[in-house]
Amino acid sequence: VVVIVQLMAPIGLGESSILAMADLVSAAFRAVTVAPVTFKTPSIIQLPPEEVWWRVNVSIPFYFDDTN
Repeated sequence: VVVIVQLMAPIGLGESSILAMADLVSAAFRAVTVAPVTFKTPSIIQLPPEEVWWRVNVSIPFYFDDTN
């Protein structure tokens, strides 16, 4: 099971700005537990630009501990 955060930024801002945002999202979820959910290591997936947008997905796998 994954959470996907889709980021879009105007091409005029430059690709480095959207990758910096993706790094922030990734760091915010990496190995975080908010009982009963534990997030694993996120992946940053660069997508082809779409019209005037840079696009990046951050895929964050997680598991739900339902032992309670």
